[in-house]
Amino acid sequence: MAADDGVELSRSMLDFARTTEDTTGYSSCDIRDLIKQSIDSTMPKWRNMAKAKGINYHLKSSAVCEVPAILCNPTKLRLVFVNIINNALDAMPEGGTIGFCTWFSGDTVFVTISDTGEGMTEEVMKYVFDPFITTKDFLGSGLGMSTAYGIITGHGGKMEVESEIGKGSIFSIQLPVSTEVDCAERSLGREQK
Repeated sequence: MAADDGVELSRSMLDFARTTEDTTGYSSCDIRDLIKQSIDSTMPKWRNMAKAKGINYHLKSSAVCEVPAILCNPTKLRLVFVNIINNALDAMPEGGTIGFCTWFSGDTVFVTISDTGEGMTEEVMKYVFDPFITTKDFLGSGLGMSTAYGIITGHGGKMEVESEIGKGSIFSIQLPVSTEVDCAERSLGREQK
């Protein structure tokens, strides 16, 4: 799964400038499964970091409720969640909590991922989704959040962030509820153009 996710990340970076929605590889998914898979794939990192530093990380998913299935590229959405988790871990050098919450309203599924980390300044928040912006000095490329933003908007969704220094960050994601019929219609429409 990690190798597939790496390949998809490379494709996502190549597709970054594309403005049309490409539904290749889309399937109907339960977002709860994608969140669980993302937590599981990052677990070795955060468990090892916690053990090495003598600190605790808590990943809480008790507020991940049942929502309608979404039509998505599961690999790409896992990359978004993994990126946010890894950034949250980096923002909590003394340990802390990452919380996940899902709900839906009408034809939109909502996901929030919060952390109790260092938080961001207003200046950093303004540019957090721009490519090549990083707060990690030489350790980051500045492509993670811009790629994540591109993936979410490519799925017809929205991604926002709220943060306060010393109080952590909350990433909010909105994704449309779709059906396989919607995907077929979009693909057919693209072929007819």
